[in-house]
Amino acid sequence: MESMAPQDTSVSTPETTAPGAARDWAGLAAEHLAAFRAASPLVQCATNSVVTNFTANVLLASGAAPAMVDVPGEAGPFAAMASAVLVNLGTPMDRQREGMLEAVRAARTAGTPWVLDPVAAGPLRLRTDFARELLRFSPTVIRGNASEILALAGTGAGGRGVDATDDVDSATGAAVALSRRTGAVVAVSGPEDVVTDGTTVVRVAGGSELLTRVTGGGCALGALVAGFVGSTTPAGRPAAEGSPALEATVAAHAFYSAAAERAAAGATGTGSFQAAFLDALAAVGPEDLASSRITAAAAEGPSEGDRARSGESGWDRDLDRVGGIPAGGTALPRSAALPGAATPVAEQAGQRIDPDDLSVYLVADAATAGERPLEDIVAAAVDGGVRTIQLRCKDTPAKEFLRHAIACAEITAGRAHLLLNDRVDVYLAAVAAGASVQGVHIGQKDLPPHSVRQLIGPDAVLGLSASTEEDRARLLRLPAGTVDYVGTGAVRATPTKKDHPTPIGWDGFGRFAAAVRAAGGPPCVAIGGVGPGDAADARAAGAAGFAVVRAICSAEDPAAASRQLRDEWEAAA
Repeated sequence: MESMAPQDTSVSTPETTAPGAARDWAGLAAEHLAAFRAASPLVQCATNSVVTNFTANVLLASGAAPAMVDVPGEAGPFAAMASAVLVNLGTPMDRQREGMLEAVRAARTAGTPWVLDPVAAGPLRLRTDFARELLRFSPTVIRGNASEILALAGTGAGGRGVDATDDVDSATGAAVALSRRTGAVVAVSGPEDVVTDGTTVVRVAGGSELLTRVTGGGCALGALVAGFVGSTTPAGRPAAEGSPALEATVAAHAFYSAAAERAAAGATGTGSFQAAFLDALAAVGPEDLASSRITAAAAEGPSEGDRARSGESGWDRDLDRVGGIPAGGTALPRSAALPGAATPVAEQAGQRIDPDDLSVYLVADAATAGERPLEDIVAAAVDGGVRTIQLRCKDTPAKEFLRHAIACAEITAGRAHLLLNDRVDVYLAAVAAGASVQGVHIGQKDLPPHSVRQLIGPDAVLGLSASTEEDRARLLRLPAGTVDYVGTGAVRATPTKKDHPTPIGWDGFGRFAAAVRAAGGPPCVAIGGVGPGDAADARAAGAAGFAVVRAICSAEDPAAASRQLRDEWEAAA
């Protein structure tokens, strides 16, 4: 949509069969535009300050009602009454991020569809981490340029600021994988837009290169997508028929492209194009979308539906000789089997946690903390640059563990990953309470990883302790995407965990990590008796990071100790 590439007019000429591939997409786009105009959806925009005015004008010209509400205390209640919500990360100031979190929590609770636009994800750490945090709240649609989608999927480094440095074709596979992992429709903007629900890949051609010269051209499209997704189902068709979110997203792109082409035809430059574009958004009607250049084909690779139909879900396998929990066994959102479950772990793609965030990993252990509040230790560690914290409360009642988890989540939100040791029940309770907890870490004696994965859902981080050859064999038999990292050790004997495995030393760790890496498995973090002075050995042995307990929890100045460990890790690179 960003540049016009003339093609033969065609409608859905799929290369392979897929649900939705052979549909009349131009006709569907026309239906959704008519439904959008009839509904005049109320679109809440938590968007960036640079594009607020243009975004509001685009929505008004198109037939929607914009509401720029992103203030904490208002964002949540408004999201519950809005037709749809846009969250755009272009200028993610502290207070706005707080309002965004409030809005998406309320949207998920109320069933309000919402769109995530991860502006400049990849090169900028704060917004990238925040975008990944927002994925936990089940966006209906994720819309971005190719570099942003690659970065969010964990397979790219991002673009040049807000501009893409990757092409749409290179991001299509990542978009499909991201859709399957999150359950969201994923849209990639470019000369030819790509929209996918993980099963079908739809391409929308057209638009104008002049859109790339108007500030907010892409950002306003995200708001329009929200409006289309938040509109009623086209008249005369049951809501369950087809994939309404996919259809609506495709329709928004087709409409935007048609308006851009009409505006460009009479424009003499960027200024006249911008005014003409707003006029065209008001003028283009359902009948004008009949000639939309839309094609569709099956997404590459097996979809979850394909696996379910063939009985290859992966959770049915007798891994660890413990059966999985049937799909639908919990009321949690998106707790179905993870996409890719039938694929060996060696073929795992994408990530929920950046391996760089594992470099200095704190196990905040209640017993080691003694009289010092865990919350104080966690706050100091985050101030010192620790990016991943595991909260370990072995002998603490569940209710007290939950209190610690919620309190620590307030400290780590948007700054570090917070994982809970062993207690899946406490994790679920914390998430239900709205706490920003990213996942759990389990051991070999806990629930089997594939069962835990189904309980915590496809977006949560899952760590696993493993050190023996038998542990490694079980790890590499797990379905793809089950485990995100492995805590391997004990490297040395340690008093902080009395039942630790037999120490394996750095040589043993190196052999274990090399075997897992050779099989394409998850990164390994060294744990057990490690601390200051171990960064070089850990790196040499192939560790993604090293996990410490006493080095921070027992330090006189936990923040300074954390900084020292990070400096040591970086110096050993």
